[in-house]
Amino acid sequence: MIQIPDNSTILAPATLHLSLYKEILKQKKDCLGIQVLTLSSWLSSFYHGQNKSDIEILYLYKDALKNVSLSNAFYSSKEDYDFLNACLDFIKMAKTYQIHDFPCSTQKEKDLHEILNLLYPIQLKEDQTQDVLSSLPDLENIYILKKEYSQLDSYWIQVLIDHGAKWLGDKQLLTTHYYSVANARKQMEVIANLIIENDYSADDIFIALNNPSDINVLTQILTAHKIPFTTIQEVHTTSIYNEWIHYLTWAKDMDLKSFLNVVQALYPNDNYLLQYYTLFPEQFLKFEPFLTTLPYKDNAIIDSYQFASYQKLEQDTLEWVHDHAFLFDAYDFIKMAKHIQNLHEQVTKEDLNAFNDVMSLIQDVHTHIHNANDLNILIHQIQNLSANQKANSIEGVFIGSRQDITNLRPIVFLTGTNASAFPALKLHTGIFDEAYVQNTDSKS
Repeated sequence: MIQIPDNSTILAPATLHLSLYKEILKQKKDCLGIQVLTLSSWLSSFYHGQNKSDIEILYLYKDALKNVSLSNAFYSSKEDYDFLNACLDFIKMAKTYQIHDFPCSTQKEKDLHEILNLLYPIQLKEDQTQDVLSSLPDLENIYILKKEYSQLDSYWIQVLIDHGAKWLGDKQLLTTHYYSVANARKQMEVIANLIIENDYSADDIFIALNNPSDINVLTQILTAHKIPFTTIQEVHTTSIYNEWIHYLTWAKDMDLKSFLNVVQALYPNDNYLLQYYTLFPEQFLKFEPFLTTLPYKDNAIIDSYQFASYQKLEQDTLEWVHDHAFLFDAYDFIKMAKHIQNLHEQVTKEDLNAFNDVMSLIQDVHTHIHNANDLNILIHQIQNLSANQKANSIEGVFIGSRQDITNLRPIVFLTGTNASAFPALKLHTGIFDEAYVQNTDSKS
């Protein structure tokens, strides 16, 4: 097991802070003199000035790429969220490694060269890398939780170790066993049986999944065997993220599909709207009565009672539209925020955190949003928030990915250990692939 040093600062991913605090309390009885931070939050104290958030940088990139030439192969992607994110990730790496010259031989390299020339002048905190390197003190009381880190994090970790920081959880003695089974379900059955047969404490166990899709079968098996567990990424119980996503998607698209999604997400009790617009989709965004102006005439298809019910349905729908007119105006973040607040008579801590997360994003970027297409980046960023929720309590077996394996728990099960899960090298993929990165000119 890991021995927690006194008077230390421990750097670890936020998803593992709760596990660390449990171990600190177990060993020390309190957390006095011990600080737990993420690597990025610790490094932030060495940067000067007000650094922009990633989402604000993405909007600045989008604006800068308005000047890209029509002949550029990436012209159609210049507002795409994934493309902008790939550019940001690469430029962060390039500025950290002090890469200034980029390949310009093939047509693809020339097109990317034009894009990087437009984006590189936009300031990131990584522009201060050299200043940070020269200002780091002796770091003998800094400990870094031993685990698998990204390339960028690994760069900084090596810098910290060169300045005296130490690994936490290094040089642990390991006893390894390998089990071969037919499929994922058999795999999870073996794990559950080993826990029970060996009378392992659930609090001593970490299960790492190479294949994230195996989480459902694992939790089913553990539940069936009455083994308590916690997943490192929890499923949201709050609806706040979803409500904002559907509202912003509606504000962007203003079509029937996005409107019906808003109704289902924010107004589940008003399902007569779905009924009316499913029956009469041509009346969407027509705010004048139609059926109620028509007299009933006997016919073989619809009787007078049914016709009257449709008229009532239309009347209720038009009244609802009148009462929710702000939905059909130009998007108003403040008005929508107040409306979402009013939809929740009782709020949980998770609701409040989710609401504050979204409002923080809006605060960062509202000045960059001038038309419906500008909402794309914000919607994607909220979707990312909703997908990354760390556990707020831990009980029993802890479940995560291979990258989350540490020595915080003495027993680790790693599933899906086949050749496809362990490439010999971690390669760059996507637009800035291994061939492109290999051709860059690095001073480091």
